[in-house]
Amino acid sequence: MSRETEGISKSLDAIYPRPDPATKQIAEEMIAASGYLSVFKDFVGMFAVVNAGLAPEDQLKPEHIDLLTKIVYRTVGPELQSLQRGIGELSDRAKANRLFIQLE
Repeated sequence: MSRETEGISKSLDAIYPRPDPATKQIAEEMIAASGYLSVFKDFVGMFAVVNAGLAPEDQLKPEHIDLLTKIVYRTVGPELQSLQRGIGELSDRAKANRLFIQLE
């Protein structure tokens, strides 16, 4: 996701007329938020790795995984919501033809 978001940002820079500053800001915020998504994905994937190395009686239980996920989501959740909003805002701006500075 980070690579794709950086691609959006670089593409906006390369297209004339110049990108609207608000659009560029949305893309930059998405880059930061996509890093959180990557970390959260790795965090969730970690449970399977941990449990694979433990005896069945020692494995993390679903309620433990839920609790740990809720704790981490307190920090990651707002960033993921920011990413979701950014995607929606860019989509809305593209539909309204407002990705670029209007030269009148």
